[in-house]
Amino acid sequence: MSNFTPEAVIQELFRGLNEGDGEAIIALYDPNAVMVGQPGQIATGISGIREVMGGFLALNPTVAAEKVEAITTGDHALVYTKWTLEGSSPDGDPVHLAGTATDIMVKQSDGNWLILIDNPWGSTILS
Repeated sequence: MSNFTPEAVIQELFRGLNEGDGEAIIALYDPNAVMVGQPGQIATGISGIREVMGGFLALNPTVAAEKVEAITTGDHALVYTKWTLEGSSPDGDPVHLAGTATDIMVKQSDGNWLILIDNPWGSTILS
């Protein structure tokens, strides 16, 4: 990864989802990252995030970002992303998901941004 902006990290995340590239997705996360897999369910660390992303990838998704905005200060960024996902469940039923994600990113010493807190469901963390 080469010094992506926070907005570009989101685009790379979506590229990885669209291409089914789980390892490219995981490379965008800080080792201490957490993710809201579903409201009320917090995945911790790379192994937890890998499990959540496996669920998204199982949908064979087509994901699009309608809008991405970042607020940065120093080595931290708050990123909002309005997104849609079209896919299919394991039994073939169509799946449509949409939301406004809220992410916290941290700039690394090499200039790269990594996701530290990922909430695809926006401000919803409670079930």
